[in-house]
This record gives sequence, structure tokens and C-alpha cells, in this order.
Amino acid sequence: MSCRVNDTAISYPHSCHILGDNRLAHFFATGHFLGRALLEGNVTGFHLALPQLKIILGQPVSLSDREFFDPETYRNLVWLLEHDGVDALGLDFSVWEELTTADGSTQTVVVDLIPNGRDVEGTDPNKAEFVDRKFRYMVFESVSSQLNALLKGVYEVVPPEMLMLFDAEELD
Repeated sequence: MSCRVNDTAISYPHSCHILGDNRLAHFFATGHFLGRALLEGNVTGFHLALPQLKIILGQPVSLSDREFFDPETYRNLVWLLEHDGVDALGLDFSVWEELTTADGSTQTVVVDLIPNGRDVEGTDPNKAEFVDRKFRYMVFESVSSQLNALLKGVYEVVPPEMLMLFDAEELD
């Protein structure tokens, strides 16, 4: 997935596809390319989203990092935390994903963020957990196979220990 933030193209994996081995090979190759560029001090010409950079560096990712590549979702999640009346929004602990298969057809699936999440209402008392689960799903769980392939490619070229010397801004 690519999006534009402040006129900068940002890249981050997207969960909209049912990925096969071939697609994951592209993420591995991208990671390998990034690792080589880092090792040789080259500029790649594209930017990764802040959470992705932090994941590569083994640094913690927070909700505020989401603002850098998806400001609207970030604002909506923060709004939930700061306001009462979440019960009236009809939220539950699930997300709907539209997946595209290898043959190009689409299907919509419901993914529970917690066990039986589609049956658990979002309320004021559990809104912090809702925001945390939704954030974790969007940043990690929904794209875990893509992120793992990317990391495998980077770490094949540059050991994770060497990356500890960088921060996300330096890596970008």
C-alpha cells in the first residue's frame, strides 16, 4: 500500500490481498533491497511509514506513530479515547476486511479482535482496549506475513544488532 502524507509517498503493507508465496517474495526482495541500500549508504527514493521503520529497528510502536501515514484513522481512534458515549456508536471488537484473491475476486470477512469480538460491544469502560486492539490489528496482525517477509529480507543483509544504532528518522 502507498499513500501520500504531506506530499511524500509513504509505503506500508496493506491487508487487502490474500497473499501467495509469490507476493511475499516481493516483500522479501524489498527488504533485501533496503538492507543493501543501508549497508552501502544509498538512498532508496521511497519512504516507509514510521511504524514500519520502528518495526525494522526493533523499537516500540505507539498509536501516535499511526498519525504519520494514516492521519484520519489516528484522529478517529484518539477521538474515541477522549470522548464519552462510545456505546452509541455501535462498535464491536471486530473489523471487516475486503480481501482480493489471486484470481481477482473479492470477499469480505469479519475478523475478531478478541475471542468472539463481534459479540462484544465497544463501551466507555472498554474503549481503551478497543483502540489498542484495533491499532495492533491494523499495524501488526493484518499485515504480519508481509512484515515478516520484509524483515527477513532486511535481516538477511543487515543483522538486527547493527540496526540498533539507528533511529527511525536516520533510517528514513
